[in-house]
Amino acid sequence: MKRDCEKHLSGDFSIKVINRIEELEVIRGFWGKMQWHPDADMDFYLDFIDSHQGFVRPHVILLSRDGQPSALMIGRIQKVPLDWKIGYKIVYKTPVRSLGIPYGGILGDLSYPNCMALVKELMKCLRRGEVDIVFLNHLKCGSPMYRAAKKMPNFLCRDHSSFKNPHWRLFLPDSFNEFYQQRSKNSKNNIRRYANRMKKTYGENFSIRCFQEKGEIDQVMRDVEAIAAKTYQRGLGVGFFNTPETRRKWILAAEHQRYRIYVLYLKGKPCAFLTGYPYNRIFFIDTTGYDSDYRYYHPGMFLLMRIIEEFCNEQIEAIDFGFGDAEYKKRYGNQNWQESCVYIFAPTFKGVRLNAIRTLIVVTSQIAKTALERSGALGRIKKKWRRHLTPK
Repeated sequence: MKRDCEKHLSGDFSIKVINRIEELEVIRGFWGKMQWHPDADMDFYLDFIDSHQGFVRPHVILLSRDGQPSALMIGRIQKVPLDWKIGYKIVYKTPVRSLGIPYGGILGDLSYPNCMALVKELMKCLRRGEVDIVFLNHLKCGSPMYRAAKKMPNFLCRDHSSFKNPHWRLFLPDSFNEFYQQRSKNSKNNIRRYANRMKKTYGENFSIRCFQEKGEIDQVMRDVEAIAAKTYQRGLGVGFFNTPETRRKWILAAEHQRYRIYVLYLKGKPCAFLTGYPYNRIFFIDTTGYDSDYRYYHPGMFLLMRIIEEFCNEQIEAIDFGFGDAEYKKRYGNQNWQESCVYIFAPTFKGVRLNAIRTLIVVTSQIAKTALERSGALGRIKKKWRRHLTPK
């Protein structure tokens, strides 16, 4: 293994770890040129540093070849509560010191040699005792970084799980009619049925607003919270929360014209929302939700269809649904790939213990999920759980 690493790591390169905020400006040019996802946007990263509890310091790794920036790994060290689940239930929770790499936070030339060098630097951080774990958020399965992160750590410290998440994206045609014609017969029927159902009951008494301005934040946060409070996501502790951190994020995004908040109103009442980032001609969905009292009308899908229609007439090339196997993503997405979160654990008693616990949890979860899928019960159980978690 060591000989293999040395072979791949050969060549003229240097590694620099930036762990002081003021030093980050030196790499703004390279970072800005390479960034492709809002979660790893430099301005959002710096704002996270200012606002997030538990933040310790930056940990940004710059790899240069022949004196020029070649690859960048954007990390931050935090004190975080680590919680692992089986299904929707948290079965293990403990505080850890974590080095987290956000989604889209590995930039530049991601050749296998470069990825090996970056992972080697992560392992040095773990050996020095600076953190308990490294968390790489949803790497593309089979990519050079995924292979390096799964292969290089020793047996006790590497991630042994194989849990994968589908990531769905919809590449948009030139018109909504073309999008509609590409759907299956069943999907076409549903699109027509739910639109007619909505119009029959509400006529012209519905509206869709798109909020983008800083001065609109207070109103839209109240309206979105009124919906989110009634969703099953709230019962899971995920999705939208009306917090100072969310408000700050929305204000920053509005200042850079990088966020849109769509809200569907029925007779003036907010009933469904969808938020996201238009970024490099791709709209990355952030949060969604609808008032379950109106589920008969499928307001979430009605809103999504209107947004797709709008984007077909704009310079938006695709809608990124993110990871997960929600039914609407499979129904409307036309490209997908597999991703997996990867952990690397410190070579300490605590690190090895955390790895053993996570491996046991993941294996148990996968066995249970496989059994439920084969029996055909998984979908029914998910629906029951979501209804149970939806606040009454």
